[in-house]
Amino acid sequence: MFRTHIAAGLLAGLVVISMPVPARGAEIEVHVDGRRKDVRFPPILRGGRTLVHLREAFEVLGVVVKWDPTAQSLQAWRSENEVSLRVGSAMALVNGKQVQLDQPPIMHPYPRGEGMVVPMRFISQSFGAAVRYDEKENRVYINTAGTGLRDDEKPIHTVGASVEYLAAGKWVPARVKKVYDWNDKEDSYTIEFSERSGRTLQATVMRRFLRRPRAGATGGS
Repeated sequence: MFRTHIAAGLLAGLVVISMPVPARGAEIEVHVDGRRKDVRFPPILRGGRTLVHLREAFEVLGVVVKWDPTAQSLQAWRSENEVSLRVGSAMALVNGKQVQLDQPPIMHPYPRGEGMVVPMRFISQSFGAAVRYDEKENRVYINTAGTGLRDDEKPIHTVGASVEYLAAGKWVPARVKKVYDWNDKEDSYTIEFSERSGRTLQATVMRRFLRRPRAGATGGS
């Protein structure tokens, strides 16, 4: 088994689910691909919507997050998809296109610290997962089919292919050297890339850290 050598970014924040309000005092369960997901941080209600901790939701979707505490903005990447959000703004960027949110992101105080709150339906749909709420069972169901997290997903990159590698919030050119098609997790790849100094390095990373090359892409865009 291989482990990625890249930290998944500063996962400081919270997520929102744009759905009907559950009964007072009841906590909404989260089920992912048919299995219940234990929630470490309790949901909150705000503006008629259920709010859930971002870190847990993004961990489920395998999303890489970068949080800017000064600008109170968040960037999130997963393979070909990219989302940018800012606290207080109901307008988000999804793959370079403006998308209107049901509710602006806010900061919510938890005992363990403040975090950003964003509509989970919007985030999950942006990264390819399907979400539905069962009001009778008071459950949120997330289906990750098509996100690359399922063990029935085939690798999307091949040996020798040119890719871009997300390293510390920056996309850098790389080339695939080996492909690993796992049965119990998303595919991973050994890639070769160059540092600014010119030194050539290799790393084994999961699919979420790679994307196809984009013309004119610079920095974290």
